[in-house]
Amino acid sequence: MENRHNLTEPAVATIFDRAEPRLLALQKKYGVTSFGMLPYESRHEIRRVIVETAAEICPTINSERLGHSAVTCLNSNYRAALRRVESSLARVGAALEMAKGIDSAIVLAGWSSGWTP
Repeated sequence: MENRHNLTEPAVATIFDRAEPRLLALQKKYGVTSFGMLPYESRHEIRRVIVETAAEICPTINSERLGHSAVTCLNSNYRAALRRVESSLARVGAALEMAKGIDSAIVLAGWSSGWTP
């Protein structure tokens, strides 16, 4: 399962590398020290930065979906839930673990909405 993100991780890393100066400016604007600490109100700014940066690299990108994904991935609650779901999947016989529990609900909500609870 380690190779499932072969193509997406470098692409996402490239987008975030290029967007980093603008995201750091948002951190400074809101007085926080990490992206996960950015307030809920900043989600539209985060989305704009990520989508504009990605469009510079790939003008045909699905900007609507990318905007949702970008904001979700920066949310610390989503990242923590995703880590817990992924670790539960590492156990033998845990094929359905992802389909149950509050962490799974957060991850699934993050995949389909613009902001995770």
